[in-house]
Amino acid sequence: MERSVLVGKVVLLEFVLAAFSVVAVDASEGGSEATRAFAVNLQLDKPYCVLNFMETLRTRGYYGPTLYEHYKMSKYSEDEELAKLVQQYSSVRLSYGYQLDEYPKFRFMARDRRTSDVFFTLSARTESLKDFKQMTVGISPFDDHRRLFEILEAAEPIYDELVWDPHYGQAQARLERLKEFADSVNLGEKLREVAHFLNSSWTTDVPVIVSFAIVPGDKIRLVPPPIGNVIRGGLLTESENYSWYVGLIIHEFSHRAFAEQPL
Repeated sequence: MERSVLVGKVVLLEFVLAAFSVVAVDASEGGSEATRAFAVNLQLDKPYCVLNFMETLRTRGYYGPTLYEHYKMSKYSEDEELAKLVQQYSSVRLSYGYQLDEYPKFRFMARDRRTSDVFFTLSARTESLKDFKQMTVGISPFDDHRRLFEILEAAEPIYDELVWDPHYGQAQARLERLKEFADSVNLGEKLREVAHFLNSSWTTDVPVIVSFAIVPGDKIRLVPPPIGNVIRGGLLTESENYSWYVGLIIHEFSHRAFAEQPL
């Protein structure tokens, strides 16, 4: 999403959230589930970063043009081994469609699912490719699963040299500042107000996970749609606009909260 459009939506959303607070249920002592703020887990997950890197190269930067440009300007843009890995990754079938038929016909984000969504969701719940591999057994045919992790394991050292090792320290510092900013604006409470207004089935006992991929640069165009309770995005190493991230998280959370209104 273009930055200027999102900023406009954030301003509008702040007015809406102010209105929510007028009608919100008063918090009882200790906080019930209905009045408890969401826990928002902002994190850098290596398995997601590696998977996102390969997906970025496969799609030629559809969701990650800044990361793709970083790759194109590196020595690896002419690397035959990496090009072969991307070609192999593109040939692995991870996506099988299915529907949750009880959702209303046109509530596409909730109703229409793909097994590839599960891979991306679980990549944000594991700390290593080894754990990620074990967590995802059975989602796809064993042969495709084996091939996927052979590719990811071969690509990880390249990703480390190009992105993780030179930029992790800076990205982690940005993440810590973003956590501080999110706390200062009561992000979890804002998300609770959105879910309450939408009468969403997403209750506060299920945390909001925001898994970031490291993006060396200062601009993001789009982010992938949220999956389950996981929001994915790029963490820019050259940007200190933390309010932009808060707007992004509220925007993407609103999509999921609306999709998860009661059946």
